[in-house]
Amino acid sequence: MHLWSIHHTWALEEFCYQSYTSSITNSQLRDKLNETITNTGWDLTGAGRIDNMPTSSNCDSYPTGGSWIGMVYVAQDSTPCGGEFSCVYFLQPRYINGTMVDYWQSLIYLATTHVTGTNSFMHAVISHETGHVFGLQDPPAPPATNCTGGGWWFGSSVMHQFGYYGCPAGDIQYPTIYDKDTVVNGEMPIHY
Repeated sequence: MHLWSIHHTWALEEFCYQSYTSSITNSQLRDKLNETITNTGWDLTGAGRIDNMPTSSNCDSYPTGGSWIGMVYVAQDSTPCGGEFSCVYFLQPRYINGTMVDYWQSLIYLATTHVTGTNSFMHAVISHETGHVFGLQDPPAPPATNCTGGGWWFGSSVMHQFGYYGCPAGDIQYPTIYDKDTVVNGEMPIHY
């Protein structure tokens, strides 16, 4: 998760990719991530403050297994998120002058079916999990759902996905202007 303060200046968000399923090759995974994140999604958020770029090789091609790369996307048949779910784990907090400002790495687990499903569903899942990397939260699950609370929460969001949260139905494929403004301006509400 990134604190909003680091997005006041330009930040390169390099991501690597690794497939651990026979259903999708590394090359296919790279193309799908690039299509979702870079070409039409999170890239150039905040008038270019966030610049997303895939690595030239998959994560396992690097001697450290990609541990130096900020965002690591892994596709596999069974994830530690509960099998069929996708999720994000944050690793190694980074501190500046005693204040945590970021994480060195985010590990994004993508369930195979979330990558090999329809394009709209794939875009929605990848965009949603990437939103977590940039600091966005899920709305509270029903019955405490609040989809129109004001500020960022007032508009539609890539975080209001799949009907699970009781928000308007449908897959929002790419981050909305509300999502991008929240990442840059730090307006994300805290839910209890």
